[in-house]
Amino acid sequence: MLRPSEIEDEYERLLKADDQPIIEGSSVQCRLKWQKAAHDLSLAEGLLKISTDIKMKVALGYLEDTTFFDWAIISSYYSIFHATQALLGMKGVRIDGRMHHATMVSFAKHFIINDELAAELFLIYEDSEQKAKDLLEIFEEEKGKRGDFQYYRVSKGNLGPATESIKNANIFLEAVRDVLKKNNII
Repeated sequence: MLRPSEIEDEYERLLKADDQPIIEGSSVQCRLKWQKAAHDLSLAEGLLKISTDIKMKVALGYLEDTTFFDWAIISSYYSIFHATQALLGMKGVRIDGRMHHATMVSFAKHFIINDELAAELFLIYEDSEQKAKDLLEIFEEEKGKRGDFQYYRVSKGNLGPATESIKNANIFLEAVRDVLKKNNII
């Protein structure tokens, strides 16, 4: 994880980059980003269910050994990614394209190093500062896992990581949902 001073520097670099992955003062459809996040998590849960239910596989025409654990992991990550973009939209920060690194750096800058997410979560959770740091760790872990499972691993035998990814996404989305509701976004 980047240190606070590195986050500030990286954010400024991305803000000034020629391809402008971070745009401040933008209008962001936070509700749409939230809906995408919820949809991605629902898809992940459905893919896990299909992957572990032989009767369902047969009914859908899949071989019994077919699994979609990799896509459950990928969809779980994208639920976190889109939920983060909904939060950033509250700040008028738009990430252009699908810049995963820029999204994570922006999240860390706008919500973690300044303890703003902790402040948003204070009325909802007891240990809000730790909760905010845990959410950044979940984002980082799932971002790395998404890359590994999307590009370098086959689906079979990955029930544990898929289950963990869905659990992490549920934790992350629950906190983001609470903040978005508190701010009358959803």
